[in-house]
Amino acid sequence: MNLKHVLNSKSHENKVIITTGMALFAMFFGAGNILFPLFLGANAGQNIVITALGFLIAGVGVPFLGLIATSLYQGNYHNFFARLGKMPGFLMISFLIIIIGPLAAMVSTEAITFNDL
Repeated sequence: MNLKHVLNSKSHENKVIITTGMALFAMFFGAGNILFPLFLGANAGQNIVITALGFLIAGVGVPFLGLIATSLYQGNYHNFFARLGKMPGFLMISFLIIIIGPLAAMVSTEAITFNDL
């Protein structure tokens, strides 16, 4: 093994670590997890403990479970949903992509951009 191979291997490993770190940061601390807690805190009133608990479950717990489930299947979501069956798995993947895209994420970005507080 020569020095050039070792340096290239280390460089690739660093790229994977940086990319994975940035993806995890974006997943746990995206714009929704920066803006939404402020909104919740301002409107929680006397229910701050319940509000904080709900936010921790929805904003940290669910993405963490998704991370664990994805890592169990090495990031292959087709294999993850194949346990439902071929057609139900395909329909679930399609449904989730539609929800993430045109039914939730795109609508949410427009609502946040043009929100009149």
